[in-house]
Amino acid sequence: MDGVTRIHSPSNNDTGVNSKTRIEGQRMGKARELVRESEWLQIYRLNPNLWIQTSKFLAGGLELKADDFDHKWESLSARDRLDLCSAYIAKPQLSDEDEKILDIIMREGDEISWSHIVSALVRHSDRKRVLAFIRERIQNQSPPLANFYQAAETLGDQGVVPQLQEKYRHYLEGGLTPKRGDRVLSIDYLVCARALWKLTGLQQYEELLKTYLQAADKFVRDSAKRLLST
Repeated sequence: MDGVTRIHSPSNNDTGVNSKTRIEGQRMGKARELVRESEWLQIYRLNPNLWIQTSKFLAGGLELKADDFDHKWESLSARDRLDLCSAYIAKPQLSDEDEKILDIIMREGDEISWSHIVSALVRHSDRKRVLAFIRERIQNQSPPLANFYQAAETLGDQGVVPQLQEKYRHYLEGGLTPKRGDRVLSIDYLVCARALWKLTGLQQYEELLKTYLQAADKFVRDSAKRLLST
């Protein structure tokens, strides 16, 4: 395979949820339009609502060395940092150099980069460090938090359950309902419920997700459907 691309809808930026959909680069054909290219990735538009993001770690054989990454990270613009994190998400496996670079991002990053890179951190070999990072971010980071909840679920972190239950109560007491509520907070609420459902096996969280199949916001409604079906 020449590379793996990630379907990217601009509306995903409202939630911080990383799409898990992957298609082969060669299947895009000639209809794609290059919208933007950076050191880390290429973004193509297939139609007004469908964008394809291609990681150069896969499609271009890009490799980074950790030795000088501290300095490089400091010099990157906010957009370049986001591009780098997004490109890393597509890597199915992490090398020792990759893990050293991710350690630097965990230490020197900001909320936006942390929210994006956490999807790659679930493949890091230092599980204890990553779990501590995820718990600290859930406790202290501003929304969106959905990617951190997803990561906790992926890692099967039973120790985070009380923290997720506290967040769940906060959303519940905040007045979120299928008919009204901020989109970002609603998605966080649903992904938190999904993580609790999978980690505890309690059906009350699954039932909450089902109520959002009738949500007024189509994006929230579609998210609930996806979370119930995967």
